[in-house]
Amino acid sequence: MGVFGGVRASLCVDQSVKFFPSAGWLRLLSRWPNTSQSSMVVQECSTIYFFFVDLPFVAVCNGAGESNDPCWYWMKFDRWHTEIEMQMLYAVDFDISCVENIDPVLAYSKLIEHFHAWLTWGASDCPLLADLNGSGEAEYFKSGLESKQASLRKVAWKVTGADDRHAFRVDVRQPLLAEKTWFQTRVTVSRNFDEVQLRVVMGRDITTGWLSPVPFDALRRPRLIFNVVKDSTLVVRVLGQSVDNDHISIKEPSQLEQLVNAINNSNRLPILVVSPSGDHAHGLAQRAARELQGLARVVTLRPYLSQKFNQLVPSGSVPFGGARLLWPDLSLRQPQFSADDLRRHEVSHTVQQFMRLLAPMSVIARGRDKGWEIALASDRAWRAQVVRQRLDEARAQGDGLAEMKVLTETLEQKQAELAEWETFNGQLLVENEQLKGKLQLTEDYRSQFEYWKSEYFRVASESKSSTENDWNSAPSCSSGDIDELLEYLREASEGALNYTENSVKSWENSRYPYPDSMREALISLAQASVEYRAKAGQLGKRLEDWIEEGYSLRVAMSDKGLTRQGLEKFPFEDETYSRIPHVKLDDHTTPDRVGRIYFALDSRRTRFIVDHIGLKLYGL
Repeated sequence: MGVFGGVRASLCVDQSVKFFPSAGWLRLLSRWPNTSQSSMVVQECSTIYFFFVDLPFVAVCNGAGESNDPCWYWMKFDRWHTEIEMQMLYAVDFDISCVENIDPVLAYSKLIEHFHAWLTWGASDCPLLADLNGSGEAEYFKSGLESKQASLRKVAWKVTGADDRHAFRVDVRQPLLAEKTWFQTRVTVSRNFDEVQLRVVMGRDITTGWLSPVPFDALRRPRLIFNVVKDSTLVVRVLGQSVDNDHISIKEPSQLEQLVNAINNSNRLPILVVSPSGDHAHGLAQRAARELQGLARVVTLRPYLSQKFNQLVPSGSVPFGGARLLWPDLSLRQPQFSADDLRRHEVSHTVQQFMRLLAPMSVIARGRDKGWEIALASDRAWRAQVVRQRLDEARAQGDGLAEMKVLTETLEQKQAELAEWETFNGQLLVENEQLKGKLQLTEDYRSQFEYWKSEYFRVASESKSSTENDWNSAPSCSSGDIDELLEYLREASEGALNYTENSVKSWENSRYPYPDSMREALISLAQASVEYRAKAGQLGKRLEDWIEEGYSLRVAMSDKGLTRQGLEKFPFEDETYSRIPHVKLDDHTTPDRVGRIYFALDSRRTRFIVDHIGLKLYGL
């Protein structure tokens, strides 16, 4: 057993050939060998170095011969078993339990069954479910979801553990386009007394040892995770948070309060908050919720709640029609995606952008396979106990040969364990150097980001005065849903036109028959609010005359009937405003056609606040 640069080689020797543990650690410095069906000749030496490979022969140097001079040998191997440490790209851990049965053995068994179903889907000559009770390996061909052409899969699995600590781990490898490069999925199912976990890691192996970029398709969540989450008999959690196949829709203020509390809790998954402005954004949220299981929770906000959310979480404000990824640490920069960013690409491409942000962080946060390590330690403890019992029996019987055999086997086992720890230590050293390099890159990127950000705002401020809002792109309200239109107008007017939750609900309950006319009136009112703010409310004439002349809106600044009904006041942002100003869409017609937009004038903040949209508030 040997280690070099994170690559581990295990030499499997014909039983008829003696192989001494004192031969030491093997150092493989060349390309990785293939399987060979030949005999093996070996000479005992204290240290062996592999300098090049030309299979089935390997040139070997004994660095500590009798004369202290290097001695060269040729070795011909029976077969090789390789275990290559992959470059991790994605890692998720799930806590699993059963809905109706608290027995952890049942949850453990169900996960094994789910894994086998995933392994065998679209495949031929796969291992049987019973084969997974022990260790083994196999090769088979499998068809992908998007291609009918079968590709090679190599699978190797192990089981370990003792008492109430058990683990099953499997590596499924498939070739990538680059030569001698593999994409690997590692699945671990573990049980530690009453706790059952599922761990899924994806990465790539570069078996040539060359440092080069490796192309691979989009990083996709394995369907195994989707199937486990979909299983109604299982409860799936991450960090105590339930995981399902859908996004969370925030529709009421009470739900918004729960969301804000969750965001302020640092012991959570990242949260992707989406402010939908059409079917595209809703489809994006649904796709992201399924692809990012175990990496992030996905939340959608009703547009009329976006404003309140942005006030409560200023560091994570979400642009209209856009999205924001909120890390557990709110002091960090939270990635933001505008509506244009989301619409510019297909949903699958945008979700991949989210995946590329989250996956590297998951590797750092879920780097160790704790379930496997616990089961492995339990297995070692059990083996050590067995060894002690065998030694006691041999010594009690005075059987020196039996005692020597036990000690030799124990030595070999400890050498193998030491090699594994050397591999792990080597990986940590390599990762440490990589992180140092990435830290420097991060600082460089941060400096570049600050420079280009300042350039962006400079150019934006220069061109802002000459850029007109695209009012014609404002959403429709004919479907009975007006919050997207109002949020669009609030964003386009930069807050000069604001609105209340009541304005959204009043339209939903309204029977006003001309939604297109209402949309045009609201757009005109928003345009008027922009000019009202630009002039700091100094119009030089009555407001109702100014709006009618400039924007063709009939506005009344008094309403005795509204006052008599006691409907003239409304609360907003902890203040009380008057809704007496109103836009008249129709008069002198049947009651079901008398359209109104009731709004307040906020002279201190130079804005209009819409509180009611629909029919007249009284006298109908």
